[in-house]
Amino acid sequence: MKVVINKCYGGFSLSTIAGKKIKKLGYEVFDSDSTDWVHVQVNNENAFRSDPRVIKIIEKLGKKANGRFADLKIVDIPFDSTEGWFIDEYDGIEHIEPEHQTWG
Repeated sequence: MKVVINKCYGGFSLSTIAGKKIKKLGYEVFDSDSTDWVHVQVNNENAFRSDPRVIKIIEKLGKKANGRFADLKIVDIPFDSTEGWFIDEYDGIEHIEPEHQTWG
């Protein structure tokens, strides 16, 4: 399964061009204080980040999909579901980790 993450300091954001295309998919897209990036409001971040339609838009736009201070990268993970993994980040740089289960 493909997932989009950010690979630079600053955090995940989309360009206004990508935001317009993603808004057409039914996602809530909000302008930032700046004109060069947007924020997407989602209930399930994993579902959004692995949505094949979103992936296709980001692949097609390439670097033009990057919002301010973002360097979006599509990674392939060995999960076929939006469950069992999460996106972890440090100062905006993200990576994907499997969820670990523990029992009492």
